Order: sequence, then C-alpha cells, then structure tokens
Amino acid sequence: MKRVLLMLSMLLVVSSICFANTIKTLDKDTNLHPQGWTAGTLVFKGGTQATLNDQGEVITGVLKNYENLRPATDSFFSFTQWGTAHRPGCISFKGDTGATTFNTQGYVSSGTLGEDTEFSVYNHTEPYIYFKFCTNITFDQNGNIKSGTIKFDTFLRPVGWHNFLPADDNAGFIKFKSGTEVLFGPEGQVSSGSIAQDFSTVSGQTFKAGSMLQFDTTEPKLIN
Repeated sequence: MKRVLLMLSMLLVVSSICFANTIKTLDKDTNLHPQGWTAGTLVFKGGTQATLNDQGEVITGVLKNYENLRPATDSFFSFTQWGTAHRPGCISFKGDTGATTFNTQGYVSSGTLGEDTEFSVYNHTEPYIYFKFCTNITFDQNGNIKSGTIKFDTFLRPVGWHNFLPADDNAGFIKFKSGTEVLFGPEGQVSSGSIAQDFSTVSGQTFKAGSMLQFDTTEPKLIN
C-alpha cells in the first residue's frame, strides 16, 4: 500500500512539472504562437520575458509591434488614431510597452491600448466609457472591465454607494478623475479610484478632489 501511495505521489509531481508554465527570456525578436490560437504567430520583443504554457504557447509576453487583436470582450467601440484597418472584433494593442496576456481562447485579457477605446464596463450595458491610449486595461473571465485608465472625468457609481451617499439628484454617482486608473468591482461599480470633485457622505465625512479612495459596503477609505 505504501509503495502504491509513493508511486501515485511521484506521478503527481511529474505531471505538475510537465504541465507547469515556463518563463523564457527571448534573446531576439521572436515569432511565437499565443495560447488559444488555431494558427498564426505574433512577434515578441527580444530581451524580454515570455510566459509559456506546456505546449510552448505564449500566455504573457511583450509585443514587438502594434497589433490588432481581439480583447476578451465584444463590448467596445474603436476609434483608431493610426489609420490602420481593423479586423472585425479587434482593437489596437501597443507593442514595446508592458506585457500582453492571452486567455485560453486566445483573446487579450490584459494589455496596453494602442488607441483611445470606448468600452462598456459591465455586461454590455450603458454607459460606454473612454479608456486612454498607451495605458493598461484588464478584463475578467466574463469580459467585464477589471481595471483601466479613464480618458475623461467620468461619473461612475462606487461599490456600496447606497450606504454612504445621500439620496439626491446625483443618484449615487461620483465624478472620477481623468488620466487615473479605476478598479471595478461587482456590476461595474468602482472599488477604487481618484475622485475629480469633493463629495460628502451621509455621516458628514468630506473627501477632497484628487483623493484616491477605496470603496466597499461601508464608508470610503483614503488609500493615499
């Protein structure tokens, strides 16, 4: 019995090694196959690291060039600044800056935007919000925005808004500051972000414009 258990444990160790991701430093610009793609390659930048799955496909790597790729959502409008034709369902992601991550379907779950792009934050619903060129954007497994840098001052609802904001004409919306990263939680509500104007809670606490706040079901908390 002990011998059987020992053999099973050894098999588990071997299988975990076989299926482990590997990190490879590229010694030159290299054509590699992203995971989830049925054909084709992209050029990844030499001198950077790429995370590969057990089949040698790229999970995460630094693109060499701008590439028109499918994001892990179909809820967007694309307005290119570069004049290049887009493949249907694709937007521009910037090369040579940060890493691009592909999900198991071959779509970009995290990458640097190669153009200003307007996304629905949650479940394809209004409003559509502009996210800024040359900043990172991430998506969850359902295609909703997890984080991104907003291009304009934007009114959004924070997590737990009904517990601390007054019932007035603002209807639970707070203005968040342009050019800052916003993290989104359940139903596209903001879990952290920098505010663009002062606001007060029902308890009388006031937060000044420019404050970075964390939101949950209680009073907001300063995180800077």
